[in-house]
Amino acid sequence: MVKNMKKVQENIEILKEKYKSYNKTAKALGITGAAINYLIHGETVAKDETIIKIANELKIEPEEMLLESAKDRSKGKAKEYWVQIEKKLASVAATILVASTLPSILNNTLSILCQIAGFQITSKLEAQAVTRVKNGLLQAI
Repeated sequence: MVKNMKKVQENIEILKEKYKSYNKTAKALGITGAAINYLIHGETVAKDETIIKIANELKIEPEEMLLESAKDRSKGKAKEYWVQIEKKLASVAATILVASTLPSILNNTLSILCQIAGFQITSKLEAQAVTRVKNGLLQAI
């Protein structure tokens, strides 16, 4: 069973608990009882619109589920490209995560270096100089 089908099945089960039956869940998703049956038994891959509705019902972002679905439906070279897109997105996310921590790390490092050097920031001018150094280092990164 492909990864996204299992995720869709798990999410449908969560929605079934909310709506108390598969038929009511299907109605909430705007699909037929037969369609939900095919989905929960792994006989078909969910359409993008169904995935978005599932995500909206669960109040989660649909992007990851949509990416997995595109990979599941694809074959050959197209599947390879979807895998590459997923890796690139993961790399970008990791870069953003690391970059978001840099200002804090840099600020703490500058504070520690100032303390080690016995440098006390006593004026607004000195504080502005430290800020310029910090900003310059961030731009260099």
